Amino acid sequence: RRAESADAACEAASDAWQAIPLQLYGQEPAATNTQLDIYRAQLGLPQIVRDTGGGGNEEIALIVTAAVGGMAAAVILGAFAFWIVATLRRKRALERQAEATIKKQIVSAVDALKEIQAPLALIRASDFLEIGSLQSHEALRDKGVLHFVDTTSQFIETVFTRYVTVFFSHQWLGYQAPDPDAKQFRSMCRAILAIGEREGVAPDAIYVWVDWVSIPQRVKSVQQLSISSLPLFASLLHCFVVVTPEAMHHESRQRCDRSTFHSRCWCRAEVMSHWARRGAANMYYADEEGLQPMAPKGVASVAEEEDFLSSIHVFEGELSCCALAHPGGRPCDRELLVLPILGLYGQIYEQVVHCGDPAAAKARAEEQPEGELSLATVSHSTDSTIGGGGGGGGGGGG
Repeated sequence: RRAESADAACEAASDAWQAIPLQLYGQEPAATNTQLDIYRAQLGLPQIVRDTGGGGNEEIALIVTAAVGGMAAAVILGAFAFWIVATLRRKRALERQAEATIKKQIVSAVDALKEIQAPLALIRASDFLEIGSLQSHEALRDKGVLHFVDTTSQFIETVFTRYVTVFFSHQWLGYQAPDPDAKQFRSMCRAILAIGEREGVAPDAIYVWVDWVSIPQRVKSVQQLSISSLPLFASLLHCFVVVTPEAMHHESRQRCDRSTFHSRCWCRAEVMSHWARRGAANMYYADEEGLQPMAPKGVASVAEEEDFLSSIHVFEGELSCCALAHPGGRPCDRELLVLPILGLYGQIYEQVVHCGDPAAAKARAEEQPEGELSLATVSHSTDSTIGGGGGGGGGGGG
């Protein structure tokens, strides 16, 4: 019996021992936890807080993720807001800079119409009638028949108040020479005699400006300065004569007449310049039939003259440089006209503003044939944008 009791005791102890790992390593969690609590209590250690299966870890993870995401979103939104503020500040700074630049350009453009940028070269009409054809500036300079004026005030004091002055505007009949067959030259001579008879003066009391004669052709830098002064030249002289005999262009073989003249950019610029500053009273056409007023009924007839009115749209005119595809990378002549025409518009606007009342401005312009453009004409002209068709003229190929 003792042996059996001993065997039974050993077996029970062995079973109990084998059951310990099951309790400790998860087969019976509750028992394991209880036993661990007992051990930790005996050792004087705090109890372990355990997950009871309610999803606490997932909730903590979600909270942490949301907090981190919120912080990241806040940082991104803050950076975006800073970028927007910085961009708006830069935009305002650029707008202020652009506004200042435009104002400076307008002031410069208006000032440029007060003083010539290159010497104004004139030829006495009596000498012009004897040269037989249009000759270059350099050829006539070397002959000593050109009269030079360096400033606007000098022109007014020594020429304008003493002589009749005539500005000839014409469409070039060749790419290299303005009047190969002297057809326009003959019309110019007839116009000089007609103006002399109308003003009661002899040819030696008349001074003439013609681009080929008056603008240097060899020194390109001086030529560009003279071309830039074309609008001022056109507006300084007493009479403005458009030379439009029917002719054929020497190279293109296209017909050239009054309508084609008004299609040219440089020709429009010259017409616009004289008209805007001196009115239409002394503006004429010269052709085979002699000298005819461009606005026979005065200011009121300008709106009826479609060709005349087209001159307001300067930059829609045609240019020879464009027709020749700007050989050698030559800049477009429109660039030379931007500031002078801007100055004209600036002066017109200034005159209207100073008048105070748009209706009064219009009435004032209509009452004074020698005055500036009417407000209606100015309003119509603003529809034309800078940049458009192509044209020629000046000292390089009208």
